[in-house]
Amino acid sequence: MRVMSMHKATPDMEKGVPPPPEVMEGMGPLMGELMQSGIFVAGEGLRPSAEGVRLLFSSGSRTISKGPLPGANELVSAYAIVKTASIDEAIEFASRGAADDAVIDVRPVTEPWDFGAPRPSHETKTRYMVIYKADARSESGVHPPELDDPLVIAAGRLQPSAKGRRIQFRNGTQTVTDGPFTESKELIAGFTIFDVPSIDDAVPWAERFAKLIGDIEIELRPMA
Repeated sequence: MRVMSMHKATPDMEKGVPPPPEVMEGMGPLMGELMQSGIFVAGEGLRPSAEGVRLLFSSGSRTISKGPLPGANELVSAYAIVKTASIDEAIEFASRGAADDAVIDVRPVTEPWDFGAPRPSHETKTRYMVIYKADARSESGVHPPELDDPLVIAAGRLQPSAKGRRIQFRNGTQTVTDGPFTESKELIAGFTIFDVPSIDDAVPWAERFAKLIGDIEIELRPMA
């Protein structure tokens, strides 16, 4: 089964503070080991919410709120990563086929040049993650049909939070909560997708990631 591990944003992440050197040094070997294990499917980090937008659809109208975004309903039901010339184009993609009473965030994906690497001259577009928030429909296992769109370079749906697990790391203490989750108010900072026999097999990797970062919340959700 595939399991998405979503790590939530810390105040420093939301401020755009680069990870300290010890985190970067530890992350390389951890990711190398993860890839060698054969269970790594994908993983991305997101830029601070100040660079994104939130779309609210209600009664046939659309409201766009620019970041920074407050933590509200951060329980995810699905995502798509698109590559567009502008955030406006990503917003229009997210708006196509959006259900009424829906909440969707659009956030830029972190790239190597965000950390100082030279940006290739051919990279004129930006990747955005379109994050669809959970509602009663998705929590019951009902999802809208996937959009067949050339802008999409990756997409996925999550099983209801009843099948998930949330792990909080605070001051060296680990607290595990099984779903369903009524809400989540911590913004997503990034994710990793594992191909593992069960959700239990993803927990040790989440724990190792947390040891590098420090106090953090990680949510594990099986993918549909």
